[in-house]
Amino acid sequence: MAKNFSKKLAMMLVVTVLVMLVLVPQPAECVFAISLHPCTLPVCIAKCTQILKHKFMSASCTITSTGKLCLCFG
Repeated sequence: MAKNFSKKLAMMLVVTVLVMLVLVPQPAECVFAISLHPCTLPVCIAKCTQILKHKFMSASCTITSTGKLCLCFG
């Protein structure tokens, strides 16, 4: 039983490594926040695009205990 389990575990590890090698994630170079009140997605995207220019990847609005923030990914 333990031998069978170890084979399954080894196979899962090999499959996981192969998937990670094939589907290489593309990390963001930077992430920063801008305080916007109110934070709407079109305004957030416009501000992030203005700051990051061609490096802009995406933007998102979020609410924290300190207020509404626009998160810029680039």
